[in-house]
Amino acid sequence: MLTIAEFDFQQRQYREITAGEVAASRQAGRFCWVDAAVPTEEEVIVLFETFPVNADLRAEILGTEHEGCFDVYEDALHFSMTEAFLTDGRLSTAHVETVMAASFLLTFHRREALFIRRVRGTLHEDFAAFARSPGFLLYELGDHLISQHRRSLQDISDAVEDVQQRLFGRVDDGIFKDVAALASTLGDYRRILLAARELMHQLATRRSPYISDTTRPFLARMAVTLERLDGDLNSERQLLNETLNLYLGMVGHRTNKVVNRLTVINIIFLPLMFLCGVYGMNFTHLPETQWTYGYLFFWGLVAAIVTGLLLLLRKLRWL
Repeated sequence: MLTIAEFDFQQRQYREITAGEVAASRQAGRFCWVDAAVPTEEEVIVLFETFPVNADLRAEILGTEHEGCFDVYEDALHFSMTEAFLTDGRLSTAHVETVMAASFLLTFHRREALFIRRVRGTLHEDFAAFARSPGFLLYELGDHLISQHRRSLQDISDAVEDVQQRLFGRVDDGIFKDVAALASTLGDYRRILLAARELMHQLATRRSPYISDTTRPFLARMAVTLERLDGDLNSERQLLNETLNLYLGMVGHRTNKVVNRLTVINIIFLPLMFLCGVYGMNFTHLPETQWTYGYLFFWGLVAAIVTGLLLLLRKLRWL
């Protein structure tokens, strides 16, 4: 699906147009933004005929998607933006390949990108209030991308909090698999954030005729914002690690308590087992077997040993 918008920054006019109106719009010197959402091969061919780009750039756009792409060509800039969000606890991404030239901006994405949809939703109002040059579109794309990253980071924070609650409740061994999956998600998301930060830094610092000087400070501030978001993400990673370490410490403490109880039981029964072993031997002449009160003496000795050991263990604070 193609969505085409026409911008007249001199007259401060904005409207959506059809593909048939693009040629007239470009002849009139207006700027066009074409958003190709899940485009067909025929739509891509028509786009490249309407907005010609060199063969290397075309191959790059149609190639493998990856984060952090930033290429400078003689007639255009090519960079990619990646949106990330949690879906059923898993990290999903939407890559947007972007081409910016003197008179047009092209965005390609093979799945719906939420931040692109939000840009289109607020474009008319924001254009009337802020637009001065095509750099306005870069600002809108970056601003809504960062807003989406904030939402995703909040979802990740909620997932970390949920794991915390589970760790301090009744859990089974499956929790370790869930923690490992969340830790992997945090690592993947950090890679996406760092790529976005580097992209904004490149757009703000590298000179290009397609980005006005008035736009660069805003892009630089976006890079700083993404740096802060990366710091928040690192905090979530540390919190998850500390929570897991605390849980493992609690498990170790409970295990030590069980071992301590078993040790106390063994200490008490070891001398009793010795006595039972001695008087359970099959010898004909055992002096104590002829005692009238030998049986009572045995139980008295058992009681004295157990009482003495309990008092000793209590004094040693093993109980």
